[in-house]
Amino acid sequence: MNWHLCCFRIAPALGLAVLLASCGSEQAAASESASAPATALAPLTLPEQAAYGYRQGTCNYTVVDGYGRPMSGVTVTAELVSLELLEVERATGSTDASGYVSVTVGAEGAASDWLLRCEAGSGPPDTKAIGDTRKLSQVESVLTNTVIYAPAPNASYPVCGEVSGCGILRLYLSGAYDKPIVVAEPFNSDEPLYGPRSAGSLWAQYNGHPSHLGSWSNTILNRMYQQGYDVWLFQPYQTGQNVHEQAAEFAQAIHRAHTHDGAARPVTVMGFSLGGLVSRVATARWTSDTAWRTRLGIPSSALPVNLIVAGDAPLRGAQVTNELQRSMWREKKEKEKNFNTCAVEQMLQRSCRLKPTGPVTTDLECNDAHWDAFFNKGTAFTYYDREPVEPTAHTCAAGPAVLMLGDGTGWPAGVKRIAWTQGTLDTGTGQCYGDYRDLNGDVEDLCPDRGADTFGYGFNWLNIDINAYPDKAHYLERFCGTSVCADDLEPGSKHDSVFTGVAGSYLIWQGVFDQHSHAGTFIPSRSALDRACPTCAIPFDDYWHHSYNAAHRAISQQPGRYGKSVVDWLNEHLATAWSNGGCVGNVGQACDGGDSDMCREGTIQCDGTCTDATGSTGESCGDGVDNDCDGLVDEGCVRCGDGICSPGETCLSDCRSSCYPKLICD
Repeated sequence: MNWHLCCFRIAPALGLAVLLASCGSEQAAASESASAPATALAPLTLPEQAAYGYRQGTCNYTVVDGYGRPMSGVTVTAELVSLELLEVERATGSTDASGYVSVTVGAEGAASDWLLRCEAGSGPPDTKAIGDTRKLSQVESVLTNTVIYAPAPNASYPVCGEVSGCGILRLYLSGAYDKPIVVAEPFNSDEPLYGPRSAGSLWAQYNGHPSHLGSWSNTILNRMYQQGYDVWLFQPYQTGQNVHEQAAEFAQAIHRAHTHDGAARPVTVMGFSLGGLVSRVATARWTSDTAWRTRLGIPSSALPVNLIVAGDAPLRGAQVTNELQRSMWREKKEKEKNFNTCAVEQMLQRSCRLKPTGPVTTDLECNDAHWDAFFNKGTAFTYYDREPVEPTAHTCAAGPAVLMLGDGTGWPAGVKRIAWTQGTLDTGTGQCYGDYRDLNGDVEDLCPDRGADTFGYGFNWLNIDINAYPDKAHYLERFCGTSVCADDLEPGSKHDSVFTGVAGSYLIWQGVFDQHSHAGTFIPSRSALDRACPTCAIPFDDYWHHSYNAAHRAISQQPGRYGKSVVDWLNEHLATAWSNGGCVGNVGQACDGGDSDMCREGTIQCDGTCTDATGSTGESCGDGVDNDCDGLVDEGCVRCGDGICSPGETCLSDCRSSCYPKLICD
């Protein structure tokens, strides 16, 4: 039974009943009508209402999107629940144009366990609630809440690469389309279980959690919106697929953003985690792999990009301790965690996988062969799935060696690029703190109850026990003789997603400590900053790092290099990149237009277009010149003396040996 009733409280000093405000504004009116001045009275609590034989509760909700815009039409439900009576009374309402609604529900019954529950329903398609949509109380009769939803995209487009299956590109406009930023999706370890991230989940993933960033005004995508950037969120067909295929889809995303409204515009490119590696490969192949670009239907070699941003990305690979990998295989979690895939095999500096022959067991081989094939050799490789009897082979197709792409360094020439690492550059220690700087993306403390401990780099940590599996090591799993394996702790962001929350005891020299397990270094700082060695030059126009080794997903407002947070540092670079109209970083460089040859006969303009309007140059036979600039001289030509008088040949006799000197024809 649903009903609405104004509550009464006896005011002894007045000797009369005063109408209360648990029915909204009626409390104030009742107080004003009393015969003597009265102090504003709070609504009766649920326990206080018991004496009157009823319960009444109110839910005051405000609903906005992640940019602070009110959301109308969102349903809010108010319920009074009694387990003692097995009764639920319910009322609903919808938010108005200002995003506000007040819903009141009443119930009868002498039970003492009435509970008020308020909850906002799902928002429009492609949105997602961020934070709590529900509030509960067994005491308060009025609950107030603000619910924030990821905004819905303004437009969505498929982006297809070279194999079956297409990615998706979603646009979030800030106003007139004039400052596009294309952002690549990070790796999704839950993809096999739950499918691709929803549009709202992906937006929330990139925006960052306000508990880390201080407020909604500091979150990444909100800041971009407030400053007038138009953000495209790119989602590949699968984050576990071959990185070269993800890069092909991302190149199409750049092309779409560049030509979206019919007027060519510069584009900023950004990627966090795997997304940073994908953006690297896409932009470098765009400028150096003409055949690939042609297959994708991208007409010009002019890369329309004014800034490349790589955030804690495995630019030279990632690390997951070998014992942790073995644990996943033993517990049959390798598929569930999207682990036995091309992308993971390409990224991991030392991956553990099934051997190609023999029965399926957890007898794995661990080495850097597949990482080396992707980054250094540009060759295909094969990995194997677990099957009931024999392993099943899967081949990851070859692409150019990543570190040789572009200008020979793995980057496109002339384009400004910046990067950040979630770790420190301190090569001597791995630091773990116990405050919110170690929170992961789920706001969970990865190093609880620890002070500013410094764990010596290369010390022999001995794992005593973790959940009866001694090989689920914390940082160091094993030593390779007297040297430290790639599994060991080194400066960089910490992995937090597989066995987070597992605590164990460790013998460190003479002491025994309980320590949180987050699987050691995930993205080494040297990899996130593309350093060929821990002390080699950092090949970026600017870079940012922490003063500690944070969790991979925990972007925060803590100051790092320059005394700035990564969000502030990033926004300064975005402002600079767009301060001159957003001119592309490689403006003025030679480029090839949309003709069929590969000759760079034009120059790149501010908006990323190419002035090459010379038309197609074909190969001229017999001049010893690579006329169409494809790297081959006189290809497709047939020489005199082959016994055939072909078109263009003038034979002096039998066309086998006598013809005009140097005469060659198609």
